[in-house]
Amino acid sequence: MERKQVLIVANPCSGKGKTPKVAHKVLKIVNEHGFDASLKFTTKSGDAKSYAEHDEFEMIIVIGGDGTLNEVVSGLVVAERSDVSVGYIPMGSTNDFARSLKIPRKWRKALDIILEGEAKPIDVCRFNDRYFIYVAAYGIFAETSCSVRQKFKNSFGYFAYLFRGIGEVFRKNNYHVKLEIGDRVIDDYYALLGFGNTRSLGGVLKFKDEIVDFCDGAFEVLLVKKPKGIKQLSRMLKRFSKSDWQGDGLELIHSNKVKVYKTAENMLWSLDGEKCLINEDVEVENIKHAINLIVK
Repeated sequence: MERKQVLIVANPCSGKGKTPKVAHKVLKIVNEHGFDASLKFTTKSGDAKSYAEHDEFEMIIVIGGDGTLNEVVSGLVVAERSDVSVGYIPMGSTNDFARSLKIPRKWRKALDIILEGEAKPIDVCRFNDRYFIYVAAYGIFAETSCSVRQKFKNSFGYFAYLFRGIGEVFRKNNYHVKLEIGDRVIDDYYALLGFGNTRSLGGVLKFKDEIVDFCDGAFEVLLVKKPKGIKQLSRMLKRFSKSDWQGDGLELIHSNKVKVYKTAENMLWSLDGEKCLINEDVEVENIKHAINLIVK
């Protein structure tokens, strides 16, 4: 009987330097379970996407952070390889997507899910000619995710984003946002604009299970006003803790397609935690059931 071809893609820079050792252990265990597995490490940005787009395999296991997973998913979507099942062993600093899907942070437990779980269709979002699997953000948390140094993220995880984000809240930065959602046009100033298919953002913002469905053909649009003072910020934080996203400068909208107009030169976005400079209008669209992710 022919053995199932598996490609393991690992980012050696993730996991505080532990990823290479973990990757070789995963390779050994996967082969012992009757698969024909091979291992590739990324050496630069774009490697994971290229491996996913061009290599031959029936399953791909990602060992790294959300950025590495983003590249793999992007490669599969571009190559239209929805038949490939994807397993994820999170080794990043915040692991928002893994947290959302209750994938364990301990690599052995995450691998058990890959070996024993089942593939579930998951939506992916198109962002012009790029893709994101769980979040595209513009504003304070986009600035934070792109400016926090890797060493700091490795040491403090999601607290690194929290510290930096709180520090930015009361800066003079207020971002002009103009977007079109169906028949509605929103033209105003916000501290944060986010598009997501996630239950966790930066490990700080949490969304209830009933709000987010990973395979319903829609994503969530989050708009956050800049707080006018400590009292409004306090009310916002209370709503954050309760996952209440309406009122006090907060608004949450469900949609499957949004157009964002260019309102500044070189708008800095974060796509799954990775920096993306945009100097044009953006179309965000949900691609329903684009990949098959192995979950518990």
